[in-house]
Amino acid sequence: MRTTRVLPWMALAVVATSAVAATSWAGPAINPFQTLPSPYPTEFQDYSQLFARILADRGLGRWFDESLLQHIQAASRIDRVHDRSPGPIDVVRVDLRNPDGTSRVRSKNGDFPFYVLRETPKGLVLMGQMFGCAYRSYNRGQHLEFRVEQHLSVNKTTKMRFRVEDDVLVDLSAPDLKWRPSVANGIAQRD
Repeated sequence: MRTTRVLPWMALAVVATSAVAATSWAGPAINPFQTLPSPYPTEFQDYSQLFARILADRGLGRWFDESLLQHIQAASRIDRVHDRSPGPIDVVRVDLRNPDGTSRVRSKNGDFPFYVLRETPKGLVLMGQMFGCAYRSYNRGQHLEFRVEQHLSVNKTTKMRFRVEDDVLVDLSAPDLKWRPSVANGIAQRD
């Protein structure tokens, strides 16, 4: 039997070669050293944290830019609505203006993002998002509902309907009757 002496650098080369070869198959590669992106936070201590996250997620600027945070807070609108629970619900229409007065957030058809949050003693809880040019809120039974007008094109609009159920904003406009929470954007939808 013949034995070969393995030097530490040889072992490292074998492991590195194996790791490269292991990621070349058709399946998804898993990098154990990669940090996975954190999910969109659903709780914020205050509006500054919410607007900082919106700046980063929408690519509007650096989340730590105090001047930009002041501008987005000044241009955005916060409406307070109530459902049957003791805590108020805030609807934030996000806007950020360029020096010439045009919006950096509004779509070409004139729609804005609306963030729906519940105020709690711990801070703000994000329940979901809506997108449109205007909304109307009303209580139907035990739930707060929203009708959102959204522009599909310059001359064509559609009306979306949402309902607050517990601490989730549910899209009632989807065609099927099965519910599933949508983790990607904070909106529960029908499947």
